[in-house]
Amino acid sequence: MIHIKKIICLSLALCLVLMLGVPAMAAEPVQGKYLALTFDDGPNPNFTPWILDELASRNVKCTFFLLGDYARAYPYLAKRTYDEGHQLASHTFSHRYLPEISDQGIRLEIEETRAVLESITGESEFMVRVPYGGYTDRVLGLIDAPVILWSVDGTNGSSSYNADTLYYNMCRQVHDGAIVLLHDTSSANINAALRFIDTMRAEGYTFVTVDELFRIRGAKAYDHAVYHRLKDTQTWYDEAELSSHWAWESISAAGELGLMKGDGTGFKPNEHMTRAMAVTLLWRACGEKQVKSAPGFQDVAEDSWYYSAVAWGVDKGIIKGIDEFSFAPDDYISREQLIALVMRLAESEKIKLPAVEKQRSYCDEGLISEWARSSITALWQAGFVSANDMSAFRPKDGATRAEAAELLVWYNSISE
Repeated sequence: MIHIKKIICLSLALCLVLMLGVPAMAAEPVQGKYLALTFDDGPNPNFTPWILDELASRNVKCTFFLLGDYARAYPYLAKRTYDEGHQLASHTFSHRYLPEISDQGIRLEIEETRAVLESITGESEFMVRVPYGGYTDRVLGLIDAPVILWSVDGTNGSSSYNADTLYYNMCRQVHDGAIVLLHDTSSANINAALRFIDTMRAEGYTFVTVDELFRIRGAKAYDHAVYHRLKDTQTWYDEAELSSHWAWESISAAGELGLMKGDGTGFKPNEHMTRAMAVTLLWRACGEKQVKSAPGFQDVAEDSWYYSAVAWGVDKGIIKGIDEFSFAPDDYISREQLIALVMRLAESEKIKLPAVEKQRSYCDEGLISEWARSSITALWQAGFVSANDMSAFRPKDGATRAEAAELLVWYNSISE
């Protein structure tokens, strides 16, 4: 049972960011650049162990589209890939060109691979990549899974290539949200992949799995649909499908208190949190009390929806502007800012944090600001793992309403 007092305390923490010297966000939410690296045609006893070792040394997670026949022959390699945090997906059973085979043949290619992968992972749903990128409406109608193709292909469709060719072609085609095609079948592919990873990380890209790329972009992968890339963050979400959102349980729990409301059109889980939203959140949690004094900021109009909340926060002495005259209500709060608030609150409330023996590591830990590092480390040591963070932590991305709800509910669970 969520206790209102504890949620109110957490809400108060959301305002501390405005008075603790934490840098303010820009007028638009900061969003990172992400790439999903994928490998086809494995597992391969000659190359899979090599690429897994190299990926582990770089703390990078990828998606492996496995052939069912090979996964059945080398289940230990598929299991290792899965156990090390990579996403397993289907590349059919025998790599046949699906438009040229019967309906029954297509179903067998998909189902036999699904069954093999389920026996290895315990999961039952897997994305599919069709061999040669070949499909028709008939083929799509028979595949009860999202079909994942690519927007970056280092071979450019050629069967003759070396590591340098693959690498330079990928660099020429790269873009944010790209799904990158490689093969788990040759040293050329592996050498090109490793060089590409090192280069792109130096240019500010973060590598994630395809599944994670969908969650980061706020998108849902639908069965019978084809995807080549996920370029833009999708803040809009179909409220009719809210129960399938990754943060649904947290959204429901926060909603029971009326702490986080929609605007009549829905909860808007992928919308980013602004400074105005944050102060309004705590103001609402504390009973929406009215004060007589004005907030005193030139950018907080008396008829604005957050005017009373800002005035209350100033009167209480718990918020400040970015300067003497400006509150910057539309500036966004980052994920690391939001997390730092929660952990500082836990410290101030002398909450005894749980401890885990092994905390999860992320490929983008180097992006964490020094002022936030101790708070985020404490969060990890307490065992918090967001359902939206599998390989990337995304410290500087704008925090969404769904992420705020998840963090609120987690804090409540450790403070009971």
